[in-house]
Amino acid sequence: MKEIKPIKIVLTTTVHATEDKLKVLKALLNVIPPSIRENSTIREVHVEGHYGNPIILLNVSIEGYGAEETFKYIIKGLSGTDRKILSATLDMRVDESNRLHIRISKQQAYLGNILIYDGDDVVKIVVHFMLPRLPKYSIISELKKLIKANNVD
Repeated sequence: MKEIKPIKIVLTTTVHATEDKLKVLKALLNVIPPSIRENSTIREVHVEGHYGNPIILLNVSIEGYGAEETFKYIIKGLSGTDRKILSATLDMRVDESNRLHIRISKQQAYLGNILIYDGDDVVKIVVHFMLPRLPKYSIISELKKLIKANNVD
């Protein structure tokens, strides 16, 4: 079977009015390998919350080789338990376009840790893959192999 590989990763997080934008930016950048951080362009979008509160959306898109390296960095940064959780929940994290959705703790990312977290205060990661035409169950099987291949425990 042809190997699947990440071709694009989009990372997004929010800065609420009560948060320090530089700290949130640090959390976002901590999820990207140091060699790729310096060439990453962070996009800022200012929006208004439900109650009129200002919110800033921070977004970075990484393509090509940088996407592959960032995916490996994220997977290797997960604990063994989180890699198992990710593998076990792939059926809920892979959408109809075969993109992988991962949510990690923004607080932990600020501290330099990558921790699966499905709460509200997160860095959202969407991984796009170069894929052969395969059914979802085959994609999930290949993703499990890819996660296991990047296991460092």
